[in-house]
Amino acid sequence: MSQLPPVPDEIQIEVEHDIGGTTYRLALTRERTYYIITFPVFLILHCFFLLFFISLSLRFLRLLIQAPDVFYLLFLAGSIAGTLWILFNMYVQMRPQHPEIITLKEKAFCLDSGSSSFKRLYSRYFKLQHPHPYGLLGGYFRNRIQIEIDRQNLGEIYRLPHRKAKLLYLNYDGKHIEIGERLNDTERDWLKERIREWRLA
Repeated sequence: MSQLPPVPDEIQIEVEHDIGGTTYRLALTRERTYYIITFPVFLILHCFFLLFFISLSLRFLRLLIQAPDVFYLLFLAGSIAGTLWILFNMYVQMRPQHPEIITLKEKAFCLDSGSSSFKRLYSRYFKLQHPHPYGLLGGYFRNRIQIEIDRQNLGEIYRLPHRKAKLLYLNYDGKHIEIGERLNDTERDWLKERIREWRLA
């Protein structure tokens, strides 16, 4: 494979080139910074709400055994359910993230879509802009895609407009698979050009 052009400063894509091909890790550095900053905060909050959940659960059981008060039991049950939901959301925020990776081998195109972006949990605009098979619940499910396609069988790589953005897609087996969910428009154009050059090499 020919020598790779330098990566411009505005392109936050990690590039590795070795005997197996060229690997592109797509813009996880932005979310990595967010993860490093927020992880200690979420860890402390997670421990607090976990203790709160245990306390509520013990109080609920004690009240249920002794002299049940229906309204208070319902209040405790709702508080327990809400605390569980908070704990689950914190777990989703804290779980390890896997970068989206594209590897251009000599005879194959490999895609690992990685984890769903954090933005699916707190950005309504991001969720609307990037359709997900699980809809609004997409942030809670990885729906990780890992495929390897022979070079000669690789479908079209194209841009499609969707809610003020032109997303990058791969036509695979009649399906539109988004590439570069975390990328901006400049990075999508840059990556599309690198794939085009690889196909022509």
